[in-house]
Amino acid sequence: MKLIPEVLNCYAISGQVDMLLYVEAKSISRLDQIRLKIEQFEKITQIRTHMILREGFKR
Repeated sequence: MKLIPEVLNCYAISGQVDMLLYVEAKSISRLDQIRLKIEQFEKITQIRTHMILREGFKR
């Protein structure tokens, strides 16, 4: 994930999902390119994408 500059944060998490990435892409098409690249990584079996619509607050 370190090789993709748009991946700003990467977390190992518990639960049904093993990893959480925070990605800032300039466009939907770039986000799609990033998803396709990540899909090619070994052992990646599923990707779920959620978009942030707005920020509630930040500390």
